[in-house]
Amino acid sequence: MPLKEIITMRGKTKLIYNSLMKKYLDLISHKNIPIVSDHPIWMKQNISGKPYWGVDNFCGMDRDVISDNFNLIELEWDGNEVYICGHDDIESMLVHGLGIILSWDNQLKKEYPNTSFDIMLYIDEGDNDVRPSIGLRFWAVRNNEHYINPSIDEDEKDCQPILFKLVNY
Repeated sequence: MPLKEIITMRGKTKLIYNSLMKKYLDLISHKNIPIVSDHPIWMKQNISGKPYWGVDNFCGMDRDVISDNFNLIELEWDGNEVYICGHDDIESMLVHGLGIILSWDNQLKKEYPNTSFDIMLYIDEGDNDVRPSIGLRFWAVRNNEHYINPSIDEDEKDCQPILFKLVNY
């Protein structure tokens, strides 16, 4: 049976996650997650003035002008990824990733309170040839359209640990 659970971190940040993520969340203290603000979110506009959001170098997508032909949710999916790797301690990488989520949550609520966002964190547990890693992505929800539907039932279909943070809903 799918795990249907929402946890609260610091009394305000609700996360939706699958059962594969639960085993990692159970290993860490949710009270001592430091806010990690080294990946601030920025906002730009396409040629029609519609906003889109990014982080860091937008995965190298060096474009000054984004035309109306781009689906902005797909653009954000393609451009917004923070990748955490470098050691085999998944729990410490997860704490770091959750700290980034706390930072993004605070920033999005403060600076863009009228826009809904989905934040996703996923774990690649690695194998014999690949070290474990964590990835974070986010996108704005436009016209109730999500790049990936953040529902528990959908998350249970994933074969990797995954969680979502829903902001400004």
